[in-house]
Amino acid sequence: MKWASRVLLTAGLALTLATCQDGTAPRTTFAPLAVAPIFPSDAALASFGLAIDGVRFIVVRPATPPDTLADTTVALPPDAESIDLDLRVPLISSAETLYVSIVAMSGAIPLFTGTAPVEVLSGVTPSTPTDIPVLTYVGPGAGVDSIVVVPRLPFIFFNDSLRFQVDAFQAGVPVSQVYVSWTTSDTTVARVNGNGVLHAPPLRRSLRVIARTPGGLRDSVTAIFQPVPSQLLLTGGGGQSGTVGLPLGLPLEVEVRAADNLPVAGVAVRFRPLLGIGAVSDSVVLTDTTGRARTAATLGTVLGPQSFEARVNGLSGSPVTFSVTALAGSVAQLLVVAGDGQLATVNTLLPILPAVRLRDALGNPVPGVSVTFVPTGGGVTGGNQITDGTGLATVGSWTLGTLAGGNTLTATGAGFTHIFNANGVAGPATALLATAGDLQSAVVGAAVGTAPAVRAQDQFGNPVPGSSITFAVSGGGGGVSGPTQLTNAAGIATVGGWTLGTLSGANALTATLAGLTPVTFTATGLAGAATQIVQFAGDGQTAIVNTILPTAAAVKVRDQFNNAVPGVPVGFAPSSGGGSVTGGSALTDTAGVARVGTWQLGTLVGENTLTATASGLTGSPVLFTASGTRDVAAQLLRVSIDTQTATAGQAVSTPPAVRVADQYGNAVPGFPVTFTITSLLGGVLTPSTTTTDALGVARVTSWTLGVGPQRW
Repeated sequence: MKWASRVLLTAGLALTLATCQDGTAPRTTFAPLAVAPIFPSDAALASFGLAIDGVRFIVVRPATPPDTLADTTVALPPDAESIDLDLRVPLISSAETLYVSIVAMSGAIPLFTGTAPVEVLSGVTPSTPTDIPVLTYVGPGAGVDSIVVVPRLPFIFFNDSLRFQVDAFQAGVPVSQVYVSWTTSDTTVARVNGNGVLHAPPLRRSLRVIARTPGGLRDSVTAIFQPVPSQLLLTGGGGQSGTVGLPLGLPLEVEVRAADNLPVAGVAVRFRPLLGIGAVSDSVVLTDTTGRARTAATLGTVLGPQSFEARVNGLSGSPVTFSVTALAGSVAQLLVVAGDGQLATVNTLLPILPAVRLRDALGNPVPGVSVTFVPTGGGVTGGNQITDGTGLATVGSWTLGTLAGGNTLTATGAGFTHIFNANGVAGPATALLATAGDLQSAVVGAAVGTAPAVRAQDQFGNPVPGSSITFAVSGGGGGVSGPTQLTNAAGIATVGGWTLGTLSGANALTATLAGLTPVTFTATGLAGAATQIVQFAGDGQTAIVNTILPTAAAVKVRDQFNNAVPGVPVGFAPSSGGGSVTGGSALTDTAGVARVGTWQLGTLVGENTLTATASGLTGSPVLFTASGTRDVAAQLLRVSIDTQTATAGQAVSTPPAVRVADQYGNAVPGFPVTFTITSLLGGVLTPSTTTTDALGVARVTSWTLGVGPQRW
């Protein structure tokens, strides 16, 4: 509708004919002004439930700031087609352009507004009014920038009604008060009343439901008319398998149909889990335009059969049951079931077979996964296994290695590992070996420096702890302390102590473990410090004077236990009888014996002595005695007076005597001497032949002279 209201504005004071200085009053100039407001149509207003009952006129001269010349509101009767308005405004020139704003009012509420420039000429009446469209909505909700019709997917059963609503927003913020008009895309099929209510005809049809605001915003939805549903059918999602705790690959889907066997949209279908305690993403789903309703389902955490339900009360076939199967998820953990931390003899089978179980993240066993068992010591059978229905994999067997100590077996499945540990202990001892203390030497009667030790080991050379070893002296005398010992963790047993016997030379100690070849340790007993010296050889010899005795004088040096002590210096020197020695300084040999180089007797017949001296020893000096015998007769010496006088026929007073001596003047007894008278005058020697006595002297008993001088 277009209203034209001619309004004459009489304006004054167009020109000032005198200035303030001359004090002349200004003159007022008036000019007519005519405008024609253009309002929305009555029908358009009525569709929003609006009515205009007043008009506000505002006249403004453009200036800085704007100069409002008039502002007045007049009533607009319902049947009025024009209004006359007499306004007086001052003009500052004979021709001006003023801005006229018109506001359509509903009571005190402004609804629409419009502004236009209007030229005013002093004394000139406009031939036609200036049109001013009053179409800009400024009423309640004028700031709304978007609207949304709800519901968005309206499905209406035959002969049912549905009320639509509008959600309005300004900058995303909901606005509660807004005017809306409703219509449909085909009013011959169905209409929407002013309250947004649409009544469905008994036809399978669809149309657009349109909402508008006075500001020109609009939104629409498609309304579908359909018969009431009568049946519920399963169309998809049953019979599938999936991983526990995870969504199924296919949604659960049903279709709702009417009696005409065609789909029915907008029906609320309720989904819920049954067996297995799963979950659905949407528990209530509206069927789409194909009558289908679907929802994603997540399996529960229990392996095996699970089920879900779709239900629409009152429909044939409702509820629908979906049967599915929950399978284990991917492996998330590898757990030890048996066989870890065992103890057994080396090179033997472990009594408990190592086993692992593979589980998913929810703790469910995972079957059908390859698991390998790899040893780092010993060997296995059945090292490649597949988990059974309980997720269990067990190695065929595990034989420990031959070395005592830690053995490991690594079980690997799906990238997860576990290392089984087993400890191999030595088997029965099969051999006894010396480890320390053999071939030593020590002073007799003293302990050896290193206590003998043996190692008990099994057939693979592993130490055998806890074996009882007996140590006993088997040669050389002496004794042990701590004769019975248990082998330690290294299989070693050490005697408490071994004291050698008092005799120098070989000593023996035997270590024994029942059933095994004994081990014998040998040690050499060394003489202790020298304590005594005794004759050994060369005493009491007899030899010709000034000759070397055939047996060199020798002494033996002994320790406290009478063991020969080598390396002891001994000095030999003649002490009587003259004579001499060579090698007078000697060291005792390994037998403890020291010998003089040579001992040559003196030139005098009789006893010769030699001393052997070793400082600080009992028995020192040792005295050797030898007897010097005369050499062969080498001299005949007169021992009686040479010249005597006696009566012929009478014996001289001193019978003749001679002495037989060796080359050194030693008397030679028992040597035959013959006395012979060398003169021709006679005389008698009695006896004429005799032997020397102990002093080497031979003498006649008597010498009877003949006549005259005589010589014998």
